[in-house]
Amino acid sequence: MVDPAPAIEVWYGDHQEFGQLGDPQPLVNILGSATHPRAIGDAFYRVNKGERQQIVFGCDLHRLARSGDFNLEIDRTQLREGTNLVEILVRTLHGFEVTRTVTVEYDTGNRWPLPYSVDWRTVDDIQDVAEVVDGKWVLTGDGVRTAEPYYDRVLAFGDASWKDYEVVVDVTYHEIFGDHEGRNIKGPPYLDHAHASLALRWGGHPADGHIPRREWRN
Repeated sequence: MVDPAPAIEVWYGDHQEFGQLGDPQPLVNILGSATHPRAIGDAFYRVNKGERQQIVFGCDLHRLARSGDFNLEIDRTQLREGTNLVEILVRTLHGFEVTRTVTVEYDTGNRWPLPYSVDWRTVDDIQDVAEVVDGKWVLTGDGVRTAEPYYDRVLAFGDASWKDYEVVVDVTYHEIFGDHEGRNIKGPPYLDHAHASLALRWGGHPADGHIPRREWRN
């Protein structure tokens, strides 16, 4: 029996905007998942018909939470002002091809405004006010929340030019993952603790040979 062809889901839509407020990190992230990952032989993406870049599907026990998840890391230097096309190509073990195209609108030269605040109750699209680096997030009446909790879920905002600022944020813990869900069984690297953090003046994930990158200390 031939496995069914995968379907590609792009979590934040086939039309995404970056840079309209500024550049909080060197990369932009296109996130999603593919069904039937065991049927996939090869997978690539390319930006504006450029060089093909490999796609790796989860679960990887790090940033890719579930089987079939992917995170395309695109350096902003690959993007041109205005409209960019990110083509995703998946080829199955039996030679079938599935494609998906994401239109990325990139606005260059902006500096994230300071002071800056977000009232999540008034937000229609998360990426209008922040950039999703990792994870599947949803808007709720109480704020933004991870739809699929895991390590590591990240939102980015701000600008490296910011100086002498304070950050205030409300965090609600709906559940804490216990030891049996982290360290002692096959699962993400919780390292026997769970937390919410603010990484100030973060330089993005540096290149470390992994797809997607895992090193965060930059």
